[in-house]
Amino acid sequence: MSRKAATKATFEESLSQLETIVSNMEESSLPLEDLLSNYEEGHELLQQCQTMVENARKRIEVVQLNRVAGETQSENKLASKTSAGETPASEDSPDDIRLL
Repeated sequence: MSRKAATKATFEESLSQLETIVSNMEESSLPLEDLLSNYEEGHELLQQCQTMVENARKRIEVVQLNRVAGETQSENKLASKTSAGETPASEDSPDDIRLL
């Protein structure tokens, strides 16, 4: 498999191909040249999978940071309204029903 073809494959496809290569190398008595070729292809697939996992991890971190930043912004707005003497809508709104 060429590097170009490997980059177009999904993570699952690349992982499946890698598993097939490993299985073939473990179960058959391939000539040395074929083993080396399979090893090189497997190494490329492994690097591709690792890159995809790292990219996914970074995307998750961005989402989490954005969520935390959004929560912090909301808390800061609420705190600034409270300190300015405003009552947040969630506390003393006429539409709220309070049970004592």
